[in-house]
Parts: sequence; C-alpha cells; structure tokens
Amino acid sequence: MIRLTLLVVAALPLIALGGCNRNTAPGNDREAQVDAAPSPAPRTPAAQALSGVAVAAVQPETMTDADIASLGGPEGMCSIRLTRVGLPSFVHTGLDRTGAIKLNGKLIPMRAQREGMFADDGLRVAILPLDDKFDSNGLREAEMIVMLPGAEDEIGFRGYEDCSRRIDRPVKGEARSFVSSPWPSAALGTTALIPLLAVAALLEIKTGGRPCRGRRSSRHVRRLGARH
Repeated sequence: MIRLTLLVVAALPLIALGGCNRNTAPGNDREAQVDAAPSPAPRTPAAQALSGVAVAAVQPETMTDADIASLGGPEGMCSIRLTRVGLPSFVHTGLDRTGAIKLNGKLIPMRAQREGMFADDGLRVAILPLDDKFDSNGLREAEMIVMLPGAEDEIGFRGYEDCSRRIDRPVKGEARSFVSSPWPSAALGTTALIPLLAVAALLEIKTGGRPCRGRRSSRHVRRLGARH
C-alpha cells in the first residue's frame, strides 16, 4: 500500500504538466505555427480615406513593414518617426518629391508642392527639419505639421527624420566641397592660385575692402491655427 501511494504522488507532477500542455493561449501552442504575413493598408486618395470621418479625431498612424514594402521599400526613402526607434508615421523620397502618410487605416500618397510641403485633396503635410545636417546614424530632429481638410487647427509633432537609407544626405562633420571654400587645395600649385588671387583683389576693391557674405535661405510654412 505504501509503495502504491508513493507511485501516485510521483505521478501527480506529470499529470499537472499534461494539463499545462493543453493551454491554447498565444505563445503556448502545442505545435509550432507561423503567422501569416501582414497585408499592407490600402492606398487611397485623401478625399476617399477621410470621407465621413470626423477630422478632429484623426491622428497619423504608424506604418508596418508591409506598408513600407507596398510603397516601394525603404531603400532611398526617408521617414518621420516620433521617437528614435519608433515606426514611421510619414515617409518621403525627398523633401521636393513624393511622400505618404497613414490616416484612418489607409495609405495616402502625396506629392510635394514645394520643398518640405506635401499635399493631396486638401490634405497637407509640412516637414520642418530642425537641423541642417544628419548625425552619423542618419537622424536629425524635425517637426511634422499635419493640416487636415476642413479642420480649424493643425496638428504638430516633434520627432526625428530618418534618412539612413539615403546616401545623398548631408552629414554633420563631413568635409565641405569646394563650393563652400573658394581656396583650392595646395596640390594645385602656385600657378593655379595666381588668377584666383587677382579676382579676389578686384572683389575687395569693388566692395570697399569688406568681404562678401552670402545669406542662408530660410523656409517659412504658413500656420493655419494653434498647434497642439
């Protein structure tokens, strides 16, 4: 009898484990299964995507990898992220080219009206970089202003512009080209410097001894209302 009791007690953990193995909650499946690949959000014009929707409740949504793939893939594309490691809320192929935003579960392709301003069917998105150049990781701080059609106020977000997939981005600390500096390399020799020195002397005479200074271009985006 004692031996039979010991066998029953020893078998209790095995019975308990068998019960645990019947757990069908996600992550506890008895058989390994692969989830189906997510499908991208449909691409529609802004008027159709926002039809019948209260624009006051509309907020930019993050894009999945499937969304990005349906737009042509991440290569050569920049994205606006609300955090350094967040998913994209807006993507573009250049501030003067094309872009896309996800609203109401739909991808809305947009075209640039001018540098940093994208539009489609009354919807406008402005991208305002807060720094001229990107860091070594291809990031720089930026603001995204969303102007929904029919809305009284614009929606403002501050985050990061990620252009790590573009090779033509200006990077902090990289050597400037000869356009930024009027003096050639010493490797050109003294003969190449003589014409440049003569031109510099003439410019100094015409400007009264004051060096000419260029102006940095400034970009202005019209505010439509109080930004949240």
